[in-house]
Amino acid sequence: MREIISHLSADAGDQLAVALRSFTISDFCTEVIRWFTLPILYRILLRSDIKGFSIRMPYRTLKRIVRGLIKNALDASEETDNVTLTCRKDDEFLYFEVHDKGQGMDNETLAKAIEPFFTTKDPGRGLGLGLFLTKSAAERFGGTLHLESSPGKGTTATISFAHDQIS
Repeated sequence: MREIISHLSADAGDQLAVALRSFTISDFCTEVIRWFTLPILYRILLRSDIKGFSIRMPYRTLKRIVRGLIKNALDASEETDNVTLTCRKDDEFLYFEVHDKGQGMDNETLAKAIEPFFTTKDPGRGLGLGLFLTKSAAERFGGTLHLESSPGKGTTATISFAHDQIS
């Protein structure tokens, strides 16, 4: 249990000397998506008009949280449905948005979704810490995690990072 907590803390950026790394959105997204195996890989659609945009962040942490959001979206979707990863930015924030066409969440579930140890997955399929740690990591870089969902319409999870914290 101690090892799991340490690993999760590192992913949230809470350990000392978390290395910052410069990378482009294109290189990052390519590596994130390649982590998934065939045929799942073909279900992940990438939309980005900022592929050349360069950021400086804890690469491993960001990779794990975006992969986690994609994995959640795949788990919530039918085996034939696609999941979309959209990368975009505005004047203040960089956004990674993951959208699925799954069953969605009612308001009660949505309100609890980011709480630590809350999960709707079957026992043994998750600890209920992914969204909590994702939000914590985003907040460390001046952003947040926002969830939009409604029953029968899927879910969109958006993490944002403030430009002045990632460059």
